[in-house]
Amino acid sequence: MKRLFIVLFLIISCEKGKELDELTADYVCVDNNCDIIFGFKNEDGSNPNSPENSSYILPDNNGYFHIELNWNQRYWPRFMIDVYANKINKGWLINDEPFVSARFSSNKSWIIGDTLVYDVPLYREFGGLSTSSGQILPDTLSTVYLTQFEGIEVNVVQNTSIYFKDIGDYLFSRRLVGPFPPYFVEDTVTIAMEIQWAEKVYKTYQEKFIIHDINKD
Repeated sequence: MKRLFIVLFLIISCEKGKELDELTADYVCVDNNCDIIFGFKNEDGSNPNSPENSSYILPDNNGYFHIELNWNQRYWPRFMIDVYANKINKGWLINDEPFVSARFSSNKSWIIGDTLVYDVPLYREFGGLSTSSGQILPDTLSTVYLTQFEGIEVNVVQNTSIYFKDIGDYLFSRRLVGPFPPYFVEDTVTIAMEIQWAEKVYKTYQEKFIIHDINKD
């Protein structure tokens, strides 16, 4: 009886070992192809649909992306990086969710001065404005100067991780780049991106962007 138990245990152990061996990096992504497609556009809050979106900016003949930003507004402008990643196989899902993330870095930063502000909405207690659904609208804004952050260096792209969600044919995530002070006009920004699939496949990408003022010829 002991011999039979040992034999069965060895067979089960071998089968489990075989299953684990098959879950190698080569099999993480669907069709064994872990790759991404980028889309670059001005900040507009639109929802993603596909990497073939006609609003995405195309590179010039030298591979540079020309970003036209608008400084004629209350806040300094930003632009968006949309990332479409190939999906991973079901065996690599965690609670039916894909564990795919991206980190970014750039060669450009700026120093916070003494003009960093935060607008605090103020509401009228009685007789204030509201939307048709009953949401109360602020009556005015109070500007608070955040001088305690003066002198801090800020990279134009956050290096914290972003995570991907399933949107059908792709996994999707988005990173906002900026804000950009106006002295970045005609400057070139290099952004590096590292994408990981299930902590098994890591790939690094790099793109170059030239910043333009949309209000200048």
